[in-house]
Amino acid sequence: MVVAESVWNAIELAESFGCVVRRAAIDGEHKDVEHIPLTMEPSPISKQNFLELEAAELVFSELIHKMSSDRDFMNEALKETAAEDAFWRRLLEIYNRVQEEAPNPILLGLHRMDYLLETIGNDEFARMVEFNTTAASMGGHAEKIAEIHRINGHKPEDNSVTPKLAEHLAESVKAYSKKFNTPIENLTVLTIRETPGSVNFSDQRKVELSVSKRLGYKCPVRRVTFTDLANKENVKITGDRRFFYQGTEVATFYMRDVSFPTEELWKARENVDTSVAVKCPSVQYHLMTNKVFQACFSNKKLLHKYISQEEIESIKNFIAPMCYLTDWNNPIVTQAFSTPSSYCLKILREGGHLGNIFDEKEVLETLERMKTDKVLRTEYCLMGKIKSDVHPNTLVRSGKTDGPQRTIAEYGIFGGFLCVDGEVLKNEVCGHLVRVKPEHSHLGGVNVGGACVGSMKIVEN
Repeated sequence: MVVAESVWNAIELAESFGCVVRRAAIDGEHKDVEHIPLTMEPSPISKQNFLELEAAELVFSELIHKMSSDRDFMNEALKETAAEDAFWRRLLEIYNRVQEEAPNPILLGLHRMDYLLETIGNDEFARMVEFNTTAASMGGHAEKIAEIHRINGHKPEDNSVTPKLAEHLAESVKAYSKKFNTPIENLTVLTIRETPGSVNFSDQRKVELSVSKRLGYKCPVRRVTFTDLANKENVKITGDRRFFYQGTEVATFYMRDVSFPTEELWKARENVDTSVAVKCPSVQYHLMTNKVFQACFSNKKLLHKYISQEEIESIKNFIAPMCYLTDWNNPIVTQAFSTPSSYCLKILREGGHLGNIFDEKEVLETLERMKTDKVLRTEYCLMGKIKSDVHPNTLVRSGKTDGPQRTIAEYGIFGGFLCVDGEVLKNEVCGHLVRVKPEHSHLGGVNVGGACVGSMKIVEN
């Protein structure tokens, strides 16, 4: 199939910029790469919403930090989920061990808040879809797609995700070096990547290379797996909880994989979390990805415990109606039985919308089952559907175009948060990501084949 010159130009630019993935990747086995799914033009957002979302990112990062540092709250919020779900139970056990025996002196969060736009009357509103503390990826690709759009005559918003994420990772290494009086050249950063191979290696490598550059190439950035970390021959942990990998002290772990199918891998994760090395994310930030906490954002009484009234006012309009379904008497549950078309069921783990239930009939059927199945209630949150704005765009996947067609854009704002011995040193916006999908698609993740990476165009109010 011969594609239009403009599309081919975009494909070649994407490949030239390293905006590629390696499908079905297997370690040590070479396979061809292909360009990431991308859009041909930017997606619009009002200037007011863009500025308010950037400001809200700082509030949400602070909220994630303060909530996750409250041990009593975390245990109470996850009590019913942990009782039924082995994954969350194990993470919570590690969290409690860290809080009791091995507090983290340096906390680093690279988060991303994702939103859909919804126009009511003449007013455009941004509604939070989810937030990510472990799957905040695609930033390296996002800034390059914006550049491609600029080359092709559009006017996307400037984006500098990679250098900002790298800046925070590099600053965490410097903070570790200072606190533990260890020269940077004696330290290493470990990216914990996926197995059996890294599909999204290019995006990750962009961040790693930028970190190396910021540290003057004095501190090696290595790629490992949890399997490598489970190998006792590779790891030494000292009495003061310093973590050594193949003889070199680890300053920072950058986790791009958080799956633990075996007890050995869980133990490796626990060893990482109970060390003094910086973890991105730490177990407390990882736990916050459970949708239970997103539901907590709509509880103003609870929010007053952690942030000011002014900060609550600044984020309240971004929060869609939502509740954890163990709160079966919540008025939202009653409303969902009456108007199931207005609600969806969201699986508690983050990532690409896999497992979410959007179909009206299926939502109602699942809610009916929950009347007697209390275990099923612990697997989902109930959320009001967002009537997303639709805009024309052309999507490009695997060298083929789809469109122009009606599309929905999801807007993500990256944030970086660095705290050392209880003092917040950095809380900053770190760029953005736009993912665009066909109007009726419910798959939001790029790596699961649902969305294409785009850019954003700021529109005056």
